[in-house]
Amino acid sequence: MSTATPAERRKENIRRRILQAADEMLAQEGALGLSIRRLAEITDYSPAAIYRYFPSKESLVEELKEAFFARLVDNLSASVDQSIPFETMCRGGLRTYIETALEKPNHYLAVFSAPVPPIDTQSDHASMPETSKQRAFEFLQDLVKEGKATGGFDRDLNVDLSTRSLWVGLHGLAMMIAHMPGFPNFRDGDAFIKTSDFIDFYIDRLVTGLEAKS
Repeated sequence: MSTATPAERRKENIRRRILQAADEMLAQEGALGLSIRRLAEITDYSPAAIYRYFPSKESLVEELKEAFFARLVDNLSASVDQSIPFETMCRGGLRTYIETALEKPNHYLAVFSAPVPPIDTQSDHASMPETSKQRAFEFLQDLVKEGKATGGFDRDLNVDLSTRSLWVGLHGLAMMIAHMPGFPNFRDGDAFIKTSDFIDFYIDRLVTGLEAKS
């Protein structure tokens, strides 16, 4: 049973409503279309009221970014299935990253519209506040470690370099599609290459590059 007071529940409901409205505005119009003034018009709260919950537009966007990474982590975690071959699970997990990025492309673009603080893989994470962004990186890192342990990936791989290489590859494709909806959709001779087919091809190339050479 919640111990929150009625006043605290009202504040949380208002905060949640502001976040939901900002999330919808970001999805439709991107970060440039999101403003405190327009948010006030949509929610019927004054700008001053919104600033009591979020001191700036930047702080509001930062919370939306963290929510995106939290959703990404949830989706990546749901893609883990130890009952199927590692190679199949790995490709499915990487595709999940792309699909999550493209569910709300404006969110993904907003996440990387400004420099993102680097992930420090050398520090003691037990002493650091773990973010959803950190957990998303660690999901890819765990894939590489499992691939090495099971022999699916080259056992001599550098885990950190391989993880960053995967993220760079996934991020690059996600950004291309987000900026150019429908990318690549082109003809290869008589065949028409769909975006979904290109994603599968691209992920296959990423994974093959890490696999153990016979």
